[in-house]
Amino acid sequence: MKEFSALLILMMCLPVVGQDAGRGDVREISVRVLADEEVRAEAGWPGRISSLMKNVSGEFERLFGIRFTIGGFGGWTSNDAHGSLQLLLDDLDATASKEGCDVIVALTAQKYPAPGMLGYSLFKEGIILLLIAENAPGLERVLKHEWGHMFGGAHVADPGSVMNRLLTGGKFDALNVQAIRLSKDRTFNGIDFSIPKDARRQAIEVYREICDVNLRAPGTGRPAVAAPISAGVEVSWEFRAVLDEGGRNEMFFLDDAPFLLALIHLEEKEYDQALEACRAALKLNPDNLETRNLVGIIARRQNRIEEAIAAYEKILEEKPRSPRFLYNMAIAYAKKGDSEKALDLYRRAVELKPNFAEAWNNIGELGLRSDRVEDAEAAFLKALSFNDSFALAHSNLAEVYVRKKEYDKALAEIALALLANPGIPGPYNVRGNLLFQRGKTAEAVVEYKKAIALDPGYEKAYYNLGICRFDEGSVPEAIAYFSKAIELAPRLAEAHAGLGYGLLKTGRIDEGVAEIRLAQELGLISAKTHLNLSYAFLLNNQPGAAIDEARRALQIDPALAMAHSNLGVAYMKEGALEEAARSFEKAVELDPNYKDAFVNLANLMMVRGKRQEALSHCLKAVAIDPKDGVLHNNIAVLYFREGSYGKAWDHVQKALALDAKVDPGFLDELKKMLKRFSGARVASGAGARI
Repeated sequence: MKEFSALLILMMCLPVVGQDAGRGDVREISVRVLADEEVRAEAGWPGRISSLMKNVSGEFERLFGIRFTIGGFGGWTSNDAHGSLQLLLDDLDATASKEGCDVIVALTAQKYPAPGMLGYSLFKEGIILLLIAENAPGLERVLKHEWGHMFGGAHVADPGSVMNRLLTGGKFDALNVQAIRLSKDRTFNGIDFSIPKDARRQAIEVYREICDVNLRAPGTGRPAVAAPISAGVEVSWEFRAVLDEGGRNEMFFLDDAPFLLALIHLEEKEYDQALEACRAALKLNPDNLETRNLVGIIARRQNRIEEAIAAYEKILEEKPRSPRFLYNMAIAYAKKGDSEKALDLYRRAVELKPNFAEAWNNIGELGLRSDRVEDAEAAFLKALSFNDSFALAHSNLAEVYVRKKEYDKALAEIALALLANPGIPGPYNVRGNLLFQRGKTAEAVVEYKKAIALDPGYEKAYYNLGICRFDEGSVPEAIAYFSKAIELAPRLAEAHAGLGYGLLKTGRIDEGVAEIRLAQELGLISAKTHLNLSYAFLLNNQPGAAIDEARRALQIDPALAMAHSNLGVAYMKEGALEEAARSFEKAVELDPNYKDAFVNLANLMMVRGKRQEALSHCLKAVAIDPKDGVLHNNIAVLYFREGSYGKAWDHVQKALALDAKVDPGFLDELKKMLKRFSGARVASGAGARI
């Protein structure tokens, strides 16, 4: 899931020419062209944009091996009340559909009093917005400039470059040629990071060089009180007034190179370098909300949650209706453990941007964390309805189906996730969950390790390996895996809960309770955390507290058989035998294969002096788990008391074969009784290991 979007802007300016180069196979980009009502009122507008696109496409194909093909025309309604291209672009982003194309190029002819900008681009989402204005020459140049941004081009101080912020040049400068070629194979799914992974190290070097060249360029930093003029092209007085009035300088729009640099470092989890690049960008343009947002994301990724929230709050004071900023603050609150606040922020984000697939996905993740599986499924399906190539949403939907034991559906979603993005660890992690749930722990471990091979920092796989080690009876290894997950993600609530249970199993009750409580504070709303706390309080002989926690578990999941069983044990400790009986009976009704509930019923019947009923429950338990030596020993004792010495002897032999401890005194007494009543000779050697 990615949390940001890069806004790349263009000031009003003038025409350009190309530069010769070529590279490899041609990549074809399909484009959906949308025109607002003002543009559609102009006769021949489709032909005009087709001609512009053809000219720009020819140059991009020659320079970069990229060809643009119009996949369809459509209309959109621009809000006359909006006073800027940025607000119009926000509307487009919230509502427009690509209809299967890679990129949207939208046109508006809104009349602004002082139109300082002719183009805006959303880099990750793949949307370009162009203003068709009177006395604004060079629309082809504007389009070429914005396509440059769409493939990772950055503003430069070089007055001869088309990527100069004022479009005074006629060619792509050499550094931007490199940057665009590196992003030739970028994604346009609106979800995954756009710049290809194998090109990122080179891209870092290119953007660093652009930053250095920009800072060394003569004249940068001086107020630009007059707009540069190209030969034969006039710039309107209104445009000059925008420059003069704002006191802008050349550095103001040179912040996108360090910003792009920060994005790559963030994606590569190089947070210190990302923050350094953000600081460089903010030095050039302190008011850029996108860069400030990125600083908040970095703080959040480094677990400085309060700092991140404070950053988002300041940003939202300036732009309170930004879906992306609300979304990022929601992630911070979710990491803080305030799921209710996070959910409210996500819902505000999707209200403003109904097609916000990432926000719908995160709403689903909150549902999964709180065991609201149906709500989670609905949210993931909503996300995929807006973006069916969203690999993480497919992976999360697979997890829903694993929990619902709809394994064929889960496998289908895993396949779709890997088809959309074979390089993410999530689908392998979910496939591991599916195998584990089906009792194939060794195969599950293989899948979790595949996830870690793809992303050594993938904390969920370490957590799940801990669960597997528990299943295999290796509590110390499980604790080590949970600890590793916490090292990677200190606020991963599930890992704290797992570690807490591991500590309980090793007798470190107070530490275990503290970890489970921390998991709850971090936002884990789970019946199992309350179940494990009830277990801890039973170990500490605190039946009242155990009852409270078991009841809380049942409020979340009334069908949790183990919670009913723990409740029964606690009632027994308090002497409430009727309540205990009802709890154990409910447990075996919910799960007829729950051995421990039958054992607890047997214990209760013994307390109540009902030996035959106790024996009946023990036999049901051992039928579920024939390899439980302790159970065989207990059954032997019950048969002995019933006078069934032969059956008692059979179960003693089974207990001994399973290395269960059998009281030597009981064994001697049983041998005597067998000899007395049957005259049989009882062997004292073979099979009688004590």
